Amino acid sequence: MKTHLSRSLPLLAAVALLLVLSPASVLRAQPPGGGPGADAGARGAGPGGPGFMLPRIARALDLSDAQVEQTRALLQDLGDTVKPLREQGQALRQEIADLLDSDSPDATAIGEKVIEGHSLREQSRAAWEDLQTAFEALLTPAQKERWELLKDIRAFLGGPQDGPHDGPRGGQHGPGGPGGQV
Repeated sequence: MKTHLSRSLPLLAAVALLLVLSPASVLRAQPPGGGPGADAGARGAGPGGPGFMLPRIARALDLSDAQVEQTRALLQDLGDTVKPLREQGQALRQEIADLLDSDSPDATAIGEKVIEGHSLREQSRAAWEDLQTAFEALLTPAQKERWELLKDIRAFLGGPQDGPHDGPRGGQHGPGGPGGQV
């Protein structure tokens, strides 16, 4: 085990450095101001697309070409699911702002909109959880072990652990945009 760990340390250090320096989550669904379906992000290639970190993950986990393609398809499905939720969240935030800016804000109407926003965040969270489960099902036992280690390193360094919804208000990126707030 010690020999295996000794060989893995340089790789782990490099991956940890990439994760710390990277502005994106490991498997990122929504960039601020853009999302799947917008420019290169829809193909998973752009800096804001869902596959932004895929080349790094593929190298770190030594994914096969088939695994990379399957992961790319999972990320595209995630984008197809989350994009309308994000758009609905943006519209909902504007509706809430308009309601709050009115001469006599209706607390009931505002509360209903906030509840709608919570539902959108929960749907987005579920999509992320589905992605995580499906991605992990593609991995070999050795890759799963490395993946768990990468997630542990990310958590230790203070980064998002399971997608865009960490924390009480939804994390960095969700259907409502930065902060996941709707």
